[in-house]
Amino acid sequence: MTPLLVAAPPGVPDPTPDWLVAAAIAGAAALLLASLAAVVRTTGGLRVTPATLFMLYYVAFVFLGGAVLVWDRGGGAYFHFTGTRSYALLLTIGTAPVLFAAGTWLANRWTRFRPAAEHDAHWAAGWSDQPPDRSQRVRFGVLAGVCLAVSAAVLTLGPVPPLLYLLEHLGSRTYAFDLSLDMTRLAYLSPHAGALPFQATLYQFYGNLMPLLALFALAWAARLRSRRWLLAGLGLGAVSFLMAGATLSKNPVENLLVLLFVAWLWFGRRRLRPWQVAGMAGVALSAFLAVVVITNRSASPGQILYGTVRRLVLVQAQVLYSIYELIPARIGYLHGGALWMDVRNLRPGPKATLDFGTWLYSVIVSNQPGFGGVGSAPTVFFGQLYADVGVAGALLGMLGVGFLAQLASVWYLRSPRTVVAWCVFAGLVTSIPRLTTSSLIAITVQYGIVASILFGLYFSDWGALVRRLTHRRGGRLPSSLARADRGAG
Repeated sequence: MTPLLVAAPPGVPDPTPDWLVAAAIAGAAALLLASLAAVVRTTGGLRVTPATLFMLYYVAFVFLGGAVLVWDRGGGAYFHFTGTRSYALLLTIGTAPVLFAAGTWLANRWTRFRPAAEHDAHWAAGWSDQPPDRSQRVRFGVLAGVCLAVSAAVLTLGPVPPLLYLLEHLGSRTYAFDLSLDMTRLAYLSPHAGALPFQATLYQFYGNLMPLLALFALAWAARLRSRRWLLAGLGLGAVSFLMAGATLSKNPVENLLVLLFVAWLWFGRRRLRPWQVAGMAGVALSAFLAVVVITNRSASPGQILYGTVRRLVLVQAQVLYSIYELIPARIGYLHGGALWMDVRNLRPGPKATLDFGTWLYSVIVSNQPGFGGVGSAPTVFFGQLYADVGVAGALLGMLGVGFLAQLASVWYLRSPRTVVAWCVFAGLVTSIPRLTTSSLIAITVQYGIVASILFGLYFSDWGALVRRLTHRRGGRLPSSLARADRGAG
């Protein structure tokens, strides 16, 4: 009798029949679709929120690639035991969206959130803040000055930014697109090449502040019909794109485009239309492909396109598959070690210690023939949790992220509708879904979650904030829901 969904010993072909693998993938897809429908319902329709965008990212960057690898019996994964297969991966990627949807539902229950009514109340309330006073203008100027100073320092001090080095050495072959690894890399030969200083973390952190400042200025330009605010917003936006492009990396430019799209949707009451989604996806993919083309001079257009598609769809799943094959069969669970690698790597100075992605790269990639040096494997956050505590920890992590993602929406809809709150929410909507493509610390610190929260605190009324935090609330309904109830009555 043929064993069903079992891992064969090393060297023995996987005995699971194809029809059963297909049925298992179909079952996981059914769970995914049901979870997606539940998230759309709990968030109040097809709106661009942290929860809905997270689910769309999950489908594109985790589930599709994971299903392909499961069907191929791990073919193409960076690390794979011959003749074996980890069905824990299929179980996790199929069940994880259910836990995420449960987290959004729990957030609604805990906050007594009523999506349709509170969305209507939010839009009916209009903007509640007054034009920036002297205090806010001073804070804006100080933070803008700091960001511009850091930009100048990054361009003139330390390692030469990849874009500038490439422009200075157009005739040299010092850059390559690593098609077999499915990642874009600029291997420029400067005295600082290979150094990974704390400057990178600082640059990515402040790089999330400048776009929010640009949004702040552009919003006031639109509301006040002010040319000065318009010039400030356009200038900061231009510098943001310059600094993002200077890295010749995919993420910063894509994040800026998504941030601007999300902000545009939430600035006025704009319904999400299919052509808008398709157009934004096309722009983001074009930016990604442009980076690939610029950093490659040796591969054919067909190779570039093939490598780009694989990089977008398969790379996260490849890393995940490798983690599930590696742990605990060859390496025991890390019991918090994966998270600790990222935390200790935040300290200033050269990265003498490895973060989890860099350590993982050295284990599953650089020891393969043809690879070498130091890189970072893009680790989905629940892959990191799995490495620490197993499947249960990964699934609980999805539950927690679903809960917190929905809380971000509840907070925004129940807060006074201000430019600062709008900027913070746009930053959270853009950054939280990135947990599907990277580790907890990287997304939290480097890709916008902490930066968005600190941006809101920086521009808030500090006295009022202290009073709100120390004030004991009664059992009254939130103001937005109370307005909705009065309107219904």
